[in-house]
Amino acid sequence: MNQAPKITKHAAARRQLDTAIKLFFHEQDSISIHTLTCAAHQILRDLGEESVLKDQMKDMVYEHKRKEWSKMMNEAENFFKHADRDPDKILEFYQHTDYLLWDACQMYQRVTSEKTDLMNIFVTWFFMEHSDILTKPEHRSLAQNLRPKYSSKKEFLQELLPLVQQID
Repeated sequence: MNQAPKITKHAAARRQLDTAIKLFFHEQDSISIHTLTCAAHQILRDLGEESVLKDQMKDMVYEHKRKEWSKMMNEAENFFKHADRDPDKILEFYQHTDYLLWDACQMYQRVTSEKTDLMNIFVTWFFMEHSDILTKPEHRSLAQNLRPKYSSKKEFLQELLPLVQQID
């Protein structure tokens, strides 16, 4: 009889994030991307100590909007996991997964002190796409200059992945 594979929580979160990132860049199913991201995010929240690890997104949201932000984030996560209380409910699914995926990548790095190539590429894309949240003008300028070069997420991944892998 084959022995069942063993996996750590860190490895599970890493694999969930890398799979979500691959799906994201290939513009595949947004519900699967969101569900994988939420699962990894929860593992990382559970692994991180409060003093070491906080959700960066919550810190980026104005304090008076945090309750609304949390509700929006949790609503989709719970909708995709449960049907016991509201089997006929229909969700208006706002596409905010990229923010959650960025936060999960940052959390993964803080918990494990590492990032995968895919996580590094995603974080680069995220800042290029959301350069308005960068605080340093030189970072905003760099991100904005990169943006017009790529016509799609998939093209961005295909261009950067070989470059990042050469560094390893």
